[in-house]
Amino acid sequence: MWRGRKTCSASAKKHGIPILPRFCSGWKKRIPNPMAAPDRFNRLAPVYDALMAHVDYDRWFAICHELSSLLPPGFTHLDAACGTGALLERTRNAGWISFGFDLSPAMLRNAATRTAAPLFVGNLEAIPVRAVDFITCLFDSMNFLLSPEAVRRALQAMAAALKPGGLLYFDMVTELLMAEVFGNQSWVEPVGDFMLTWESRWFPESASCLTRLTRDGAVVFECEEKAYATNVILELARQSGLEPLAVLDARAWREPARDTTRIDYLFTPSPSRLDKTQVQRVIEKIRYNLS
Repeated sequence: MWRGRKTCSASAKKHGIPILPRFCSGWKKRIPNPMAAPDRFNRLAPVYDALMAHVDYDRWFAICHELSSLLPPGFTHLDAACGTGALLERTRNAGWISFGFDLSPAMLRNAATRTAAPLFVGNLEAIPVRAVDFITCLFDSMNFLLSPEAVRRALQAMAAALKPGGLLYFDMVTELLMAEVFGNQSWVEPVGDFMLTWESRWFPESASCLTRLTRDGAVVFECEEKAYATNVILELARQSGLEPLAVLDARAWREPARDTTRIDYLFTPSPSRLDKTQVQRVIEKIRYNLS
């Protein structure tokens, strides 16, 4: 059974996860109740995993596994915007104390079929959790935040959710990917026994990309993502009480270059309690493993 908003507190207590009670009743003080908004993933969720079969989640987990060596034994892990639970499935199988949330109940219903991790509906901008060791937010989920203020609220929420010495690992796609790889393109992709048509349009004035998926002319999914310069993210993180540990090209874990299409960010609450020499060793090990 899907572990939704009504059961998130009890499930969390069972696993030693501190969730703020007032948020489990609807998040009314900071944002609109996410359960009240239409779930735009309703039509996409049933085919999402087939559509994303090419995504190398094992690679992401391998990076997370190495980063977890910076944390104490028995650390707690939150996968923010967890989608259908592909990463959670791997972390739970590895014995992690992991749980996750997503804005989409439809995606969480899929996640509940593949992982026993506690799951709840939630918003990146108002995370109802405190005192976790490790937060991941992957597959460009942060790009779905369409204003710097929204990104700042999300980073503040993540900083507040982390213990001192904790880790935040997220990725964002760049303007290059949106403008030159996907922007103003259309293509057809087979998904099981039917075809999905992708259409993407780049808007340079807002640095955003609108993507629409259709099946037989009917819209299955539509979303907008926004690209942010690295210096903007670093400043928003600083304002949110986060200290950067690394800003890296996601493909090779080296310094971002002009051809970088995805950036991995690694932060810790400020002031950092982590051994920076150890952090650098872990980064170098990940870089070697990716080469």
